Amino acid sequence: RTQADYSRTLEWLGMPRAPSTELVARHLRDSVENGREVNSQVYVVLSHAADSPHVESLRDVACIQLSTAGTFAHPSAVFWQPTPFGRWAHQRPADRRAQQDFFDAVGVKESPGPAEIKSILDNIADEFGNERLEESAEAVVHACWTALAEDVHASGTSAILAELGGKRSALDTRSVLTRPDRLYFRDGQGISDRFALLAHEVIRREKPTWRALSAAGVKRVEELFTTEPYELVACPDESLPLVIVQRREALLRVLEGHANFEGDTPDLAVLDDLEVLVTSELQVQYRASLHSQVEITEPAAINAVYLPDQPRLIYRQGSRPRDLAPQTDRQDT
Repeated sequence: RTQADYSRTLEWLGMPRAPSTELVARHLRDSVENGREVNSQVYVVLSHAADSPHVESLRDVACIQLSTAGTFAHPSAVFWQPTPFGRWAHQRPADRRAQQDFFDAVGVKESPGPAEIKSILDNIADEFGNERLEESAEAVVHACWTALAEDVHASGTSAILAELGGKRSALDTRSVLTRPDRLYFRDGQGISDRFALLAHEVIRREKPTWRALSAAGVKRVEELFTTEPYELVACPDESLPLVIVQRREALLRVLEGHANFEGDTPDLAVLDDLEVLVTSELQVQYRASLHSQVEITEPAAINAVYLPDQPRLIYRQGSRPRDLAPQTDRQDT
């Protein structure tokens, strides 16, 4: 007897000639759980029933078979367009567009959005835990934060960034994932480099990623340390304040050239109430506090120091104007 004869007999007995959507979805689940290859016709059948609750139930299952038979990916890690996210994201071949109804139903996107990028970061964190990331994983983490920085104020992005702030999702100086809200951007003068206490928590403020990292909770390292003049003997200076008033525009250009303000204009209103002191010798100590620990550096000779809480500028006699400008980089401009 032929296959057609059997099919007609089954139909006469009241049994379906084709498997139900529920049965096909169950077969796919079973194949995923056991790492068995599925026939591509499975996706054809399920695509014709894309609005079925049995298909919708696959959204939380790694149900997308990859090029290696018997290996599957979660829909949130599968996209139609190429991505910079390495082995943590997978591109669907164009010839699978015929089953797009199914792929849309389970959550496959054209390209990663904020939620999918968060999922990628979560997967990397789950894989590496507290271990140092391999080079390829570092590159993917950087690509994730670069993508998130494209529009940090979008409603979907801002919510994801707030969530990432409390998750291990950003790299510290050891290439270990840690929470962004426990990291700090390196100061422009490199004062934070002096502290062993801050060795792992201070990261560079890189243009492609800093906006997203800041929105996720990375703060300025200046919040952690203070500058204290050491054995200071100084007197008020009357000439420099006059020069500052006369050359405010020139000083503004020096400031913008020294620090990376990303297009923001420094606020020089603080100069109106600035007290200026001059001394023949200027030494300072830096004090950092983190996790209830304190570290104080040895006295160091410098040309100038700005104390924003005063506000006061102290400089060494004979210093050049360019030596004074960087001190205002510690303002929140």
